[in-house]
Amino acid sequence: LQRTILNNLNEKKELNLKKIAIGYNTNLDLIVKAIDLFNEFGFTVPEFVKNNEKINNFEELKQTFGYYFQLGIATERHVDNKVVFDQLIDTIFKATKANRIYSELKIGGNAALMANYLAQSNISVILG
Repeated sequence: LQRTILNNLNEKKELNLKKIAIGYNTNLDLIVKAIDLFNEFGFTVPEFVKNNEKINNFEELKQTFGYYFQLGIATERHVDNKVVFDQLIDTIFKATKANRIYSELKIGGNAALMANYLAQSNISVILG
């Protein structure tokens, strides 16, 4: 799909392409330094590290972070527990407002990234 879109961009004068619809995932990434977040919660090192597919509690968050951190690679995990998720978000926003940590919101997901690229090329984009 990306190749088709890029090919169409190169030929947009001939195609008279004015609008494009993209339907993939779009999200908002909240970026914060892990050490700052862990300090804010008073987290200690977990007994063991483990690759949890979903995060249901803070211990699983620490285990999963530790697992991937020791490998030096990034990952994304869904926080399945709404209470844990809300507490994470609330703590980050409050700590940011109090200048204890720095956080940043960025557009994420393939659809949003492609939409931004296309919009910068003066194409009207519809996300769906």
